[in-house]
Amino acid sequence: MAYAAAIFLGVTFLWLAKVLGVFTKPLEVSAASMDAYRVLIDPSLHDDAKEAAMRKHAKTLGWLFVVITGGSIIALGLPFGIIWLMSVAGLVSLHAVLDALISWPMLIGCTLLFVAKVLYDWVRPHGVR
Repeated sequence: MAYAAAIFLGVTFLWLAKVLGVFTKPLEVSAASMDAYRVLIDPSLHDDAKEAAMRKHAKTLGWLFVVITGGSIIALGLPFGIIWLMSVAGLVSLHAVLDALISWPMLIGCTLLFVAKVLYDWVRPHGVR
């Protein structure tokens, strides 16, 4: 039961993180940072224009921080909260679930699934040769 709960925790975390945009928002952070840098080094802009643009980028980056942090907390907190409630109800041991999460079979299995997903995502657009 501990391994099933550990798998539930991992799959639910990944699903919620994807739904909440935790994986895609860092790309927006990178784009906003590059735009801010371009504004900063643009010699054609006056200081007032640079300041206004930098304020806009700062607001964007601040909002993205909140979204990424909040999404991460929700994505981990909800499934962990469910496991904790199951532990309180006596259905599963929280300690056993945490041990299962860091066990060799779980780590090897997750690594193999990750490699399979990366290979699938690479082969799908390129086709099999």
